[in-house]
Amino acid sequence: MSKKSQGKRKRKGLFDVWKRQYRLRIYGKIPAPLYKSFEKLEHAEEFCSGEIRFQTLENYQSIADKSRNDVKEGCGEITVSGESLLVNLDNKTLTPVAGIENVYVDTFKKSHYIYCLSLPRNGGYSAEIKKFGNYIVKLNCPSLLLRDIAIALQQDSKVNVNPPCLESTRVIYDKLSHYREKPKKSKLNRLRWSQKPAKYKPEREYRIHFHACTVEPISENGIYCIQLKNGVQHCEIIEVKP
Repeated sequence: MSKKSQGKRKRKGLFDVWKRQYRLRIYGKIPAPLYKSFEKLEHAEEFCSGEIRFQTLENYQSIADKSRNDVKEGCGEITVSGESLLVNLDNKTLTPVAGIENVYVDTFKKSHYIYCLSLPRNGGYSAEIKKFGNYIVKLNCPSLLLRDIAIALQQDSKVNVNPPCLESTRVIYDKLSHYREKPKKSKLNRLRWSQKPAKYKPEREYRIHFHACTVEPISENGIYCIQLKNGVQHCEIIEVKP
């Protein structure tokens, strides 16, 4: 077995352990490094100190910058090949014909929280990320960040009443696209929080998500902070000139 195959097998084994111990579900390969940009240096420093500010999907529907907000944030929409029934009232027959099924999956309001990061491009950050701020945090080991957030989430006094899973994946930019067959239920559920229209593809987003399964909302303004015990590991702040 090659060193690459051995490394891949070890990572899978580690992620399986994290899934059982910390309720952490990582879908697909974790790109490294990942990036997060901020408008102010103090906000970048707060993030590095371990303050992770999650927001509800609804908050992203009403961002003041119209080029960034997505009014359909929080739902997945696709079409799939299927069948329709052609009704013949004269002959009293039903004939199956090829058709298209519209598939729509929605979230429970004000309970799905996400944190957005940016994918690398050619080993560095993409130019698109600068529109979110000139202070860019480079995350050299994002898998450790996911693990630490999952641990902190399980220890959070409000959320651990009914402990959620922490999930992460690349955003898919294919809302309203046609699928040859209907995805499995697990993928459909992910589309609710990880699918966006194609026009947002230049943002190259990677998302972290949890569903707060509590009777009362955990936040009045849709913002909820998860504090990491030892801060964010293996990160650095890069200041980019406007």
